[in-house]
Amino acid sequence: MGGAQRGQAEVDGACNLWSSFSDKPNTVTVLLEKARIVASLITMNCDGTQRAVEMLKDALGDATRAPFGENDARRVMAETAVLLIRIADQCAFEVLESESREILMDELEMSVGLALEKSGVELAAFAQLLSERMLEYVHYQAWLPGETEVCKGTLLWEFGKKIGAIVDLKEHALFNV
Repeated sequence: MGGAQRGQAEVDGACNLWSSFSDKPNTVTVLLEKARIVASLITMNCDGTQRAVEMLKDALGDATRAPFGENDARRVMAETAVLLIRIADQCAFEVLESESREILMDELEMSVGLALEKSGVELAAFAQLLSERMLEYVHYQAWLPGETEVCKGTLLWEFGKKIGAIVDLKEHALFNV
């Protein structure tokens, strides 16, 4: 089974598992299970973002830029995880009571951190990045701009600039529209 097929199978499996929660109350046990499923989906997306950045950098090919290395890959994965945790937190805020949200988010953050640690991201560094970005990202309520709005100041735009800086493309037109 190819990588894309395997990835889709993992997503399908997680979605099927997620639907098994539809009639269950949000007990601590259920919230912890939900957090672990979301953590799996986040870490799968981190891998995908890393590959996309590698392809983008190769496609833009510039001999003056440093090659995309392992440290860059880990930083991209960590930034992606933080973004997705921020989005999950905003969704949780809208649907869960504060105590349930805290249980879910604590487990989600720890599960993602431990998964990234297996890929070489230091847990303490990830926790620090998460803390910094959550304070920053709280100011960006819109994920994307409206039809007549500019991209600047939206969550995904600001995230994109951070990824561009990691891979030495911050000054590229793609990140400065």
